Amino acid sequence: MKTIQVKDINNFEGTIIVPVFETTAHNVIPITFDDVEVSSRVFYGKKDSSYLVESKATTYLFVGLGKEIDYKSLKTIFRRVAANSKDIFGKSVVLALPKEFTSEQLEASISGLVLGTYNLGHYKKQFTHPFLGPEFELQILSENNYKEVTERAI
Repeated sequence: MKTIQVKDINNFEGTIIVPVFETTAHNVIPITFDDVEVSSRVFYGKKDSSYLVESKATTYLFVGLGKEIDYKSLKTIFRRVAANSKDIFGKSVVLALPKEFTSEQLEASISGLVLGTYNLGHYKKQFTHPFLGPEFELQILSENNYKEVTERAI
């Protein structure tokens, strides 16, 4: 898996992973990202939950992180995302980082995505995880430069 840093996702087509910290279930303000709104009655970022939205040629995977999250839990959540949602991943995947994400949280997220590619029956099947393809690049959407953190995580 290769990673690259991006500052915007204009005209992007593919899958965008959007980690969301928990709001209240009765919050009237919807969760929004890139012109996509998700009602807080449907999804509010509860830990280990996810919500899938398709808009135009882009698939948005909102991942709930809970109110507070530790390294191990975050790694486990993203491992499950990579393992259970591999059907929605293609060559173009963006990880959109919340502003409050720390470098340790990014490291746990990417490490979890890599761990989720492990397939116990890899000798039995020819299908490999999309993240393991030679042309695959995970795009990190953030204003900060996390090159060292992403290399360490992988």
